[in-house]
This record gives sequence, structure tokens and C-alpha cells, in this order.
Amino acid sequence: MTKSTAQDRGTAGDDPNQAQSARAAVREFGDSWKRPNDFTDRATVSDVTPERCEKHIVKEITAVENRETIRTPPSEYDAAVNNRTSFEDRYDLARSEFPDTTVEYVCKPDSVDTCHECSGAGETRCSTCSNGKVSCGTCNGNGMESCSNCSGYTSTGPKGQIGCPDCGASGTRGHGDEKRTCATCNGDRHVMCNSCSGSGEHRCTNCGGGGTVTCGTCGGTTIVVCGVCQGECELVTADVGSVEFETETSEKGLSDIGVPEKYITRERGTKFKTEETWNDVAELDTETVVRTQTERRHVDATRIDYSYGDEEWELYDVEGSVRAQSYPKSGARNLVPWVIGGALLLLLGVGVYQFLL
Repeated sequence: MTKSTAQDRGTAGDDPNQAQSARAAVREFGDSWKRPNDFTDRATVSDVTPERCEKHIVKEITAVENRETIRTPPSEYDAAVNNRTSFEDRYDLARSEFPDTTVEYVCKPDSVDTCHECSGAGETRCSTCSNGKVSCGTCNGNGMESCSNCSGYTSTGPKGQIGCPDCGASGTRGHGDEKRTCATCNGDRHVMCNSCSGSGEHRCTNCGGGGTVTCGTCGGTTIVVCGVCQGECELVTADVGSVEFETETSEKGLSDIGVPEKYITRERGTKFKTEETWNDVAELDTETVVRTQTERRHVDATRIDYSYGDEEWELYDVEGSVRAQSYPKSGARNLVPWVIGGALLLLLGVGVYQFLL
């Protein structure tokens, strides 16, 4: 490796240490097969510009608020108060943390009014019945139900009859020459059901034949608890809502000497300041950034301008890592695309040849 020249040192702001560090960065950068073999010897440093770049880590909380007005019994409003945060405190979590969560809240009552449904009585007329009775669901209100013995009718016989028990519903008895018509059913194969006397039905056991039963909604009283105020006689009008918080983190790098942002953001840097802004909100109905935190970090970088051949180039020493967006390439580096292309063509040719065999 060659030593830094007097020309190198003079162009680095007459700072020998800067010139020496710049030359070391050039030597390090040139130690790669991607650069020409004479890169280190021919690269001449023309300018060295140090800078304390800044890396910003930015966190933003975005809030989306949804709200609706409810009319509810006082006890349900009290339960909502216990289970939700207050309207005034709904953004407290976002002030201390960067949450991805939903905060549900409840507002103070707009009013407490007499229930409009029951006029403050707490109860209303039963809407299921008119006199405390409803039609029997077992007999559909006709007072009779199918006989449980013959089910009203059999699949092979008429209503109110069952299969003859003496002949097994065959109509005959005996075998062979002794086979004769069943004397019980006279060959009809069925006999009258003795449970319903052949009617196929009997009085409904659920309603006793009356066709109606006591209303299950009101218990026969024709009065029920008001379904709107749940018997509390009043309704609270209030707003309930939720705030959905979502946090996004981004990074950006700032440089006055043109250090590419990606070189700055990939370094950790040294934290020196944290800034916060808070957008005070009263009501939201759209997506809004409510809190921004910016952590600022110093990232030490040096831009090194150098010449190689007849062209001017630059590289960057960022926190000890030397990088460049473009640079002189070695002959081997320039041949790489051609070698890869030739190899692909060769493979393609072999594949076509084998396909044609």
C-alpha cells in the first residue's frame, strides 16, 4: 500500500489527520476484486469533508375516532362508565405510550328523561297476549291432539285403528290347509284403537281441551316490564365511542454534504435529543396524527472526493464503514455480466439440443 501524498494532505483542509484517514478509507475501499488492481495507487484524494449527519427515528400515532349516541337505562349507562374510559381521558394512553389498540369511552349524559315507551311507569301492556292467554302450541288451539296409541292413523290403516294383534295385521291365522280368516278383524287386518275409541284423537293434555294456555311472557297478568327502560322509568342520552390507535415508525437521514440516506439510516448513531409534538384534539371523525416523537441521533460521516484516471468520484466513510454508490470497476467486474450471459446461452443451447434428440 502507498502512503498519502503531499497533494492528498493539502486538499483535506490542511489537516494531516483527515488526509490520513481519507487515504486509509481509499485503501480499504480499493481492497476488493471489484476495483481495478491499480486503484489504490492511482486514486488521488481531492477533497475531504467531514459532517455530523443526523438520523431521525420518527414514531407517529394515528387516531381514528368513532362515536354514536345511545338512549339507555341508567343502570346500563353506569355499567358503561365502569367498563369504558371517560371522554376527557380517552387520549391519555397515547400521551404516555405508542399503542396499537382501541380505547372505548363514554361521555357524560346529555340528558336523563322519562321513558317515552312506558311514560315513566316502568311497565307496559303485554304485546304477546290480550287477556293473559295464548293459543295452545300442542293442539294449535283446537283442544284435541292425536292419539298417542294409534297416532291418529297408521300407515296401513284408517284413522283410529291399529294393526290386529291376533293375526299380526295379516288378516289370516293358521298355516297351510288350516289357514283361515282372522275372526278378530274379519280379515280387515286392523281393529279399532281402544285408547281413542276409533276417533284418532283425544282431549289435549296441555290445555285440557280449552285450546288456550297462560301467556308465558306476562304470566297471565297482561303486564310486562318495559323493554326500553328495563323497568327503570328513565332513559339516559349519552355518546359512546372508541379511538383506534396505530403507530408507525420510520427513519430518515439528513446530510448537507450529500451522504446517501440509506448509508445514514443503517447506522445506529449516537442519541442526542428527543422531540415530541402533540396535536390537541377535542373531537375526531377522520384519521389524524395526534402524536409525533422524533429521536435524533448523530452519525459521523466523511465525504471523500477523489480522482481516478480522467474522472471524479466520491466515497463515504460512515461510522467506519466505507461505501460508494458508483466507482471504477475492474476488468473482471466488467466481464461478469458477459460471463453470466454466456453461461445462460450455453445452458439454453444444451436444453434445446436435448429436446430435439
